[in-house]
Amino acid sequence: MRCWHATAQGLGGDPETGGRKKIGAFLIQNQLQTSAYSSALFLTSGAQNLLCINLAAKLGAVVPDVWMNWFIGCLPQAVLGMVITPLLLFKQYPPEVKETPEAPGQASERLKKMGPMSRNELITTAAICGAVVLWIMGDAWGVPAVLAAMLGLAALLVTGVLSWRDCLEYPPAWDCLTWFAVLVSMSSALNDTGLITTFADIVGKQLTSLNLGWQPVFFLLHTAFFFIHYLFAGQTAHVGALFTAFLAMMLASGVPSMLAVLSLGYNTNLFGNITHYASGQAAIYFGNDYVTLPEWFSLGFIYGALSLVVVIGLGYPWWRFLGWC
Repeated sequence: MRCWHATAQGLGGDPETGGRKKIGAFLIQNQLQTSAYSSALFLTSGAQNLLCINLAAKLGAVVPDVWMNWFIGCLPQAVLGMVITPLLLFKQYPPEVKETPEAPGQASERLKKMGPMSRNELITTAAICGAVVLWIMGDAWGVPAVLAAMLGLAALLVTGVLSWRDCLEYPPAWDCLTWFAVLVSMSSALNDTGLITTFADIVGKQLTSLNLGWQPVFFLLHTAFFFIHYLFAGQTAHVGALFTAFLAMMLASGVPSMLAVLSLGYNTNLFGNITHYASGQAAIYFGNDYVTLPEWFSLGFIYGALSLVVVIGLGYPWWRFLGWC
């Protein structure tokens, strides 16, 4: 966020002086709308992704080699979405400043002033790369995702890059940990009482009685799961409240297990841009006053619906090719 904000300010694009559309508004929407695809592409790029896998396991829907299957299942759709979204957005919501020939020279000068990477930066880079490798190869090497994350954090603590006080003074991490514990426990309790299974069986039988087949039900549930997010503030809350129920309905309707889990997981990344309260990052972007509320809702609907078509609609033939259904 600091990069585009500094770029906008450097080009006189301060929203307080009426320059919000010089380049800042476009950069915000471009970053936000394309992040739906990058978040859907990698299992570890969104907190709600890991929560989806955890909740699915509670229902007995376990995905083998989860990091790699998640990545491969969304790769072509994510690449397509990240290519076409900036092009469409540039046509529909263009910045006033379209050329910055002086930018490469200024960037080179700033990099020279910064000098080479510091010791802490090199250690951080190595720790992150190591954690990602362990996440990817975790199933093959018998390394749980939690252990991989803890090893990365331990490396930063032991080398002095981070102190324990730094960890204690980072509220978002503790907030995430607390809410994850509550949401997972709540979902497990509902599942243990049989409430979710019973509800899913009733709805699943009703849908099956319509003789639609599982494919139409699959797309209907995805559409409902996406647009109901207008009622939620944040992706994790949505996942904690409805992911298990929608997954159970898909399974009861005959949707193959891997297809149901991973496609719903992808879907949870797509609605984070539809409103200014749809996700944590959306709220932060909106608070910078570059994009007006009506613009946010209209662009969010258009590009959110586009992402649903690209990832779920165009993804279906790819998933058939992979043998998921």
